Amino acid sequence: MAINRRKEMETDIQRKEIETEISVSEVMNKTVVTLEINTEIPVLAREMVRQNVGSVIITKD
Repeated sequence: MAINRRKEMETDIQRKEIETEISVSEVMNKTVVTLEINTEIPVLAREMVRQNVGSVIITKD
């Protein structure tokens, strides 16, 4: 009986996930941040926070 209830709960969770619609623009940022390969990590981290981004493209000359 407990196994069936767990499957029902998992199915309910999956339905809720499917019903939630999110557009790409809601989770993506148009800003592309690039930094040189020799940029120090603290500087990179501050720039990420300042630009509100989760990743940075590292360039080499």
